[in-house]
Amino acid sequence: MAFPIKLTRRAERDLAHIANYVDVQLHLAASDWFVGLTDTILSLRHLPKRGSLVAGKSGRRQLFYGSKPHVYKVIYVVNDAAGKVTILQVRHGARRPIR
Repeated sequence: MAFPIKLTRRAERDLAHIANYVDVQLHLAASDWFVGLTDTILSLRHLPKRGSLVAGKSGRRQLFYGSKPHVYKVIYVVNDAAGKVTILQVRHGARRPIR
């Protein structure tokens, strides 16, 4: 069963900021990288629990995309009862965690 993916407003803003930052409109490599990031997010439809649990954050999971120094974290929750995945945020891996 495929889980629908829902983005919070914050996650939508994060992705828009990342797209602007890497300048996906002007650079083919940046565009390909961004497509890979979105494909990684969409892959959670079929394997929603593949990300590791976030320490100290009940039920939150994280999935990494990219390679150093350009690693991004997709923070999300899986709601088995509703059968959906909610993307909470997409952050650069070097940023400090939100409390």
